Formats: sequence, structure tokens, C-alpha cells
Amino acid sequence: MITLTLPASAQARAVKDALDTYTRLAIGQIDVVTQLVRFGAIPVGGKQGERQVASVEQIERVEALVNEIKAVLGYSVGGSNGIGHRHVDASGHRAYEAMKALAKAIAIEANPNPGFRGVDYDGITVRYTADPEPVATAAAPAAGELEALRAFARDVMGAWPAGGLDGGDLQAFAEKHGLLRPEIRHAPCGEGCGCAEYADTREFEGGVTCYRKTSLLLGASRGVENMQQEDGNV
Repeated sequence: MITLTLPASAQARAVKDALDTYTRLAIGQIDVVTQLVRFGAIPVGGKQGERQVASVEQIERVEALVNEIKAVLGYSVGGSNGIGHRHVDASGHRAYEAMKALAKAIAIEANPNPGFRGVDYDGITVRYTADPEPVATAAAPAAGELEALRAFARDVMGAWPAGGLDGGDLQAFAEKHGLLRPEIRHAPCGEGCGCAEYADTREFEGGVTCYRKTSLLLGASRGVENMQQEDGNV
């Protein structure tokens, strides 16, 4: 038996997303590579200075290449095997079961009594291996995360009762305490991109500072297919 301790929620979500990505690759959802490039998880290589994400043209090229790979392997665009398909490798099934167990623990840690229980709360409902069932449990929130949220609240309440707190102040406080992180982007992150509402193509070519919500603010994630919503821009 191997026990892995993840003191920070962000670490658990990173492992969950890694398991989710491997599972998707194992069932033929090679499109996940395009998603990772589109949402900036895979940056542009060979660049000096600030981290750079792919441009619209680079994303489109990656998508075309991924579709070519799928065609070579006999998958249609958007097509894949189901997780229960008999051709899925056992490693894919193991990654899926571990991911589902971890997703439940993350969801419970973020909100143990939700008004609506999403699929992450279900944990492992169907077994695809004969292995012992993987188990993940959530401990109390990390002291560092609680202190960061308290520090943010103290800065916000510093304007009370006189007022005078505006959106710029909130953004500065959120960045200071790790609720937002700035990222230079050269293309909209997807549909509903807030930066695209005020930045045009020329501005994106020069680089637009996009403030992304961090795991400290968002809580549990729901996989790489929802990265835009779960780690969204403001």
C-alpha cells in the first residue's frame, strides 16, 4: 500500500487533473492536448522572459495535427471509446478509478454540504478493475489557505465603514493574497473570455494581462474540459 499526502488543495487538484488527462488519452480523447494548449497549461517553448501561451494560429495548428493523429488511429473528430470499452488499457481504468476517488475527496473538502451534489461527490460508482478500491480522504483546510483568505478579508474590510473600495482595489487585494494570478495571453482563452470584451486582435498580439482565478478562490475543479470555467479569467 502507498499513501500520498497532499497538504495543499491545489496539489490534489493537479493530481486529479493529471489522472483525468491520462484517462482521456487512454480512451482516445487525444483532443485533450488541444485543450491544454488552448487554456495555457502547455506554454510556447523556446521563449525567453515572460511565459507565453499559444496564439490563435498555433492553437488551430495543434488542433489540426491532433485531428490527424486521431484519424491515423481510427477515431473520428470528437470520437473516442467509452471508459468501459474492452479495448481501454488497464492503466486507463486504474487512472479513472483513482481520479474518481480523489475527485470525491476534493469536492467534500471544498464544500461538505452542497446545495447541489455534482458528479464529483459520487466517487467510484462503477469498478473497471479487480484491484483493491482506491480511497482518498479530505482533512481540515490547510492553515495557510485559511490565513490567506482572512488576510484578503482584512484588506477588504479595511475600507469599512467609510467605503471607497472599487474593482481595482479588489483585484489588487486578490492578487496580493493569491486569489488571482496575472498571466500574459496572446489569444482569448475561449468562449466567454472577459479579456476579449475589451482587447482587440492587435492588443492580443502584443500580450494582454489576464487575471486568472486560482484554486484558492475556486475550490474543487471538474477536470480539464472545464478549465475555462474553473480557472477562469475576470
